[in-house]
Amino acid sequence: MTFDDGPNPQTTPILIQTLANAGVSATFFPLGKQAQAYPKLIKAEAAGGNEVASHSWNHANLVNLTADKQKEEILSAHDLINSLSGQSTNFYRPPYGSYNATTLAQTNLAAVNWSIDTNDWRYVNNSAKVVQNAVTHAHDGGIILMHDIHSWSVAAVPQIIQELKAQGYTFVTVTQLLNSRVGPIESGKVYTGN
Repeated sequence: MTFDDGPNPQTTPILIQTLANAGVSATFFPLGKQAQAYPKLIKAEAAGGNEVASHSWNHANLVNLTADKQKEEILSAHDLINSLSGQSTNFYRPPYGSYNATTLAQTNLAAVNWSIDTNDWRYVNNSAKVVQNAVTHAHDGGIILMHDIHSWSVAAVPQIIQELKAQGYTFVTVTQLLNSRVGPIESGKVYTGN
């Protein structure tokens, strides 16, 4: 499970506790501006055994920016988040999953997208639909996209974990998943969890 766009002071602490209670690790992709505003939450994500990597600074569509601006969007968030988390992730998630060859050439990082989109942002206050989308489309090696800024998405997590564990799935971080399936994460590559 991966969670984008946070941290959010109302919802992210609930999610961190939910994951801890379930003994599950996830990967968070916070925005740099949110990490700057709520550094203690980035530290709490990491302290909870989760992986924390960046989702750019402002959630700009990178392909609409100059090469220098792309680099700045990616690295400013990446450097701050690694500093706060104490981790040294070597990947980021491009906003909207949008990238091109110029984007990939700007850093020594890999890009990580997803293979299961819950479309949680579409289903305001509808946790059941988020659960349905996650569980129905789950597959071995899948990367689930959710957002920790939506209360209904966070509310869906306990049921998603329960149902997928019952089906025999285990939850790991992006690095653990990719290392086990394709080997070390390589710079300039794009991973989707397919």
